[in-house]
Amino acid sequence: MRPGIISYFVLVLSVVVGLIIQGCASTPQTYTITRTINSQPPGADVYWGTSKDNLTNRVGVTPYTSRSTGVSPYFYAGYYKLVKRGFRPHIETVPRNSSSTSFSLILEELPRRPEPPNFVYPSVEDVAVSPLDIEANRSPGLDIQQSDTIAVMAFEEPAGSGAGSLVADNLILALQVKGYNVVDREQIERIMREQGMMADGRTNLTDLEISRKLGKILQADYIIYGAITEYVSKSENIQLSARVDSEDRRRYQRDYDEFVHFYEDNASDFETPPTMPKTLREWEFEAAANSQRSYINI
Repeated sequence: MRPGIISYFVLVLSVVVGLIIQGCASTPQTYTITRTINSQPPGADVYWGTSKDNLTNRVGVTPYTSRSTGVSPYFYAGYYKLVKRGFRPHIETVPRNSSSTSFSLILEELPRRPEPPNFVYPSVEDVAVSPLDIEANRSPGLDIQQSDTIAVMAFEEPAGSGAGSLVADNLILALQVKGYNVVDREQIERIMREQGMMADGRTNLTDLEISRKLGKILQADYIIYGAITEYVSKSENIQLSARVDSEDRRRYQRDYDEFVHFYEDNASDFETPPTMPKTLREWEFEAAANSQRSYINI
């Protein structure tokens, strides 16, 4: 090979090698940074935007990771919004950064819509039968103590009505509710049979004679006896209106206040706030429209 050709070849080779070396030296170095978002509980939809008022760009679900790769990778400043059903939406502000970042958010559970209150219907007897007023004819000079023993006799009654025992039993119950010490009527009748004061359900003794004998045996301070002078039975159509159970009333009002106040205070966090639950008064109006009716002999 001639010397001129050799020199030319060496020159070309030097240029090529130089370009390769120069190209290798000028290639920029790239690397990757990450941004990780976790939520408790997980599974929240992640939205991103540059403004709080424009967070419609859904980018994923927690746990969420985004990556930026380049010579000088970075993430834009902006806002992340986490949305999960049953939890309050959460907005997190993030600055512009050029390094890997990670943050975790605890989502606040929304107040549960209050369960409808429990309704109870009064019994027909509670509505139709007026309770005895045992204080109506109290003598001003009569001072009965709750420690005293009271015996209540079966009242005389119109034949076949059964009203005497009914009224006596109601009177005994009314006295016991007020805390008085009352002798059971069946015990009185048993003692009267054992003492020969009663035979075949009847007695020939006067009320005063019975009172004296029973008073000694029972050590009773007072004996009550009387008669039913008028007894009328009739059928009536009774209306039974439901009412909210007293204990459940407090529970419902507490849950209602928590639910309503939360959404009133945080309305801006929700595109469509839920429909507010009924008030107790609204529930009672609705129940009144569904009242029941029943016939009863009074």
